[in-house]
Amino acid sequence: MELPGKSLPKSEYYTEGVAEYVMVLFPGEFKGICVDVGAYDPMWLSNSWILEQAGWEVHCIEPNPKCIPQLKKLRKYVYECACGEHNEDNVELFVYYNDTAGEAAGTGLIKHTDPYAEKIFSHTLTTNVRTLDWLMENEIKRDHIDYLSIDVEHNEMAVLRGTDLGRWKPKVIVIESLSDSEKAEQREWLKERMYRLVHRIVYNDIYIREDYYNSCLFLDQGVKTFRHSNPAYHPAIA
Repeated sequence: MELPGKSLPKSEYYTEGVAEYVMVLFPGEFKGICVDVGAYDPMWLSNSWILEQAGWEVHCIEPNPKCIPQLKKLRKYVYECACGEHNEDNVELFVYYNDTAGEAAGTGLIKHTDPYAEKIFSHTLTTNVRTLDWLMENEIKRDHIDYLSIDVEHNEMAVLRGTDLGRWKPKVIVIESLSDSEKAEQREWLKERMYRLVHRIVYNDIYIREDYYNSCLFLDQGVKTFRHSNPAYHPAIA
């Protein structure tokens, strides 16, 4: 499998443990609807690959055109655009590259100004931006989301602002936060919309909608025992 800017062995799945953790937040045979915003690669560090393999309907959203051929080869539903607060065409996409993460290293709608980002900046492209509400209504065409993953390199709040959580009612949200200020803003936004922060894996915060958490007796035990019972859990996460 060719990762943009980075070569990996063919068909290699590499995980931080996020999707494995999410799986225990649903009943064993449950097959739901997942939206993966900022999917990047079909398998490498994917927050949704194993769910699709388990029979879930997974919709992958990714603005980097280099990623699209491989995503379309290995994933069923792929949309080439960015997600944001408003619909807009021909928006700059800032592409960053390093040897470890390829073009996953900061690529998105935000131009980063820290010295390291300036060092690894590669080039700009243009992409179309769509709210998740628009995508749900016009492309995905489903009436709810069970699991929403958002990883868009510092632009996560814009995705949230373009998403009516009260309408789509995702039971579980995984969202990347790369600083304390980002985490605080996301947490306040989601708390106001009745989501509970239950865990953090590397840079990913995992939230569960309060009414879903309170209605599922298996959740407490699943969350408590996950680290000890799931062999796919990445050993670097303690």
